[in-house]
Amino acid sequence: MVGLFMTIYACYYILGIVLFGVLGAEGYLQFSYQVALPVDVPTFAKAPWTILTYWKVSYPLCISLLIVDMIMIYTFGNILNAMVGDRRTQGIMFFAIIVNAVLTVTFVNLLPTVEASPTAPIFGLHTINATLITAAITLVPNYEVRIIRWNTKLKYVGGVMLVIMCASYQLIWTTMGVAVLVGILVGFAWIKVLQRGTDLTSWFQFNIGFETRNPRPVDPLVRSRIRVVQTTSSRRKREANPPRAANKLSDADRLDQLLDKINEVGYHNLSRKEKEELDRLSNT
Repeated sequence: MVGLFMTIYACYYILGIVLFGVLGAEGYLQFSYQVALPVDVPTFAKAPWTILTYWKVSYPLCISLLIVDMIMIYTFGNILNAMVGDRRTQGIMFFAIIVNAVLTVTFVNLLPTVEASPTAPIFGLHTINATLITAAITLVPNYEVRIIRWNTKLKYVGGVMLVIMCASYQLIWTTMGVAVLVGILVGFAWIKVLQRGTDLTSWFQFNIGFETRNPRPVDPLVRSRIRVVQTTSSRRKREANPPRAANKLSDADRLDQLLDKINEVGYHNLSRKEKEELDRLSNT
């Protein structure tokens, strides 16, 4: 699911470069206004489709922004995917796209610190990335991330990124700042409500045919507690043989079975016995 989002964003970035070259700066700006999210209510009412298109818009000549956005959505999206599963990661992404847009338009029109101007629309992945980062550091704050050669807790890495984003967009004094703040609040609220047993994103967890069947390491920069080398032969062996009772499975097959369960429901939903078994098998 994370890969699908990254692919769509990258394709629209390439399209933006093409349009910028064909239409010129002024023409591309006019095009952007048609797909970015307007924060003033009259303009938004005339272009409701922008609630689904705004996140794909980017600066066509700012490759550094594209790289930063990709790194954030890939790293934190895959951490969430490993912890809560494919469906919930998909759900929070779609949920953030729509709910963040609605809340941003609402707050911009209510807050006295920012003007709801039709020339200051919302666009890009900033609000969605803020949601993913906040959700990840709220769920697993002590998860270890490798930065070059040093291991750092996820809460510090994510916290620094959020501070930079808030400072860059000036929080409640700009429309983009409000969008980032809304993303932070949505990510935090989603995890807290989820931990109480209610998933706010369940309506967005439909099957779109891109679920990952074989789990992969969360990220090359992340030192996961699940250190597994999954060979092709073990996968073929599992597919060729029908499921057996857990106590009759070989260690490799049982490990593959646990990884499949993590991919479906997330590490967070394993039983205590399954987590202990996973730790034992992962370190053998």
